[in-house]
Amino acid sequence: MKFTLWDYQIDAVDDVLCNLKKAKKDWHGDAYKSHFSLTAVTGAGKTVMAAAVFEALFYVTTNSIFDADPGAVVIWFSDDPALNEQTRFRLMEASDRLNHTDLIPVENTFNRDKFEAKKVYFLNTQSSARIVCWCAASIKTNKKQGPECGRWNSGLTYGHIRSGILYRTRLKTRI
Repeated sequence: MKFTLWDYQIDAVDDVLCNLKKAKKDWHGDAYKSHFSLTAVTGAGKTVMAAAVFEALFYVTTNSIFDADPGAVVIWFSDDPALNEQTRFRLMEASDRLNHTDLIPVENTFNRDKFEAKKVYFLNTQSSARIVCWCAASIKTNKKQGPECGRWNSGLTYGHIRSGILYRTRLKTRI
């Protein structure tokens, strides 16, 4: 990290990593889906805290709460492409490990066969339904699906996407 976190930020990052560890264990053990949120007032440094979480998620760090996950993929959802771009630059500003090649905007021209590990993909509600569907299917099955796909495999429709972060690991043997 390029910034020194305040004590409350360290506590919040540790809480997020504990929640991720538990969610990962629940998913691989019982296929139990879970969610949680990080909330803080404006200016508290949520994006900086997210950068610390992503570093711990992708790379070996001094944080003993969470072991790095070499198959980790993060999807960052928001309502606004401009907000995604602002977030990308703030993450690069805060992290000494995340760079522009790790922070990938998912636009209508996005054309990959699968998500790459150790990357953060930025998706917004203004993306085409084809891209949203492809991302959802890839998260669920790790396979690309065509534009005819009208629903997420999880049963959520495009309209359910608002904002948030989705973490997915491809490795089933790690805790």
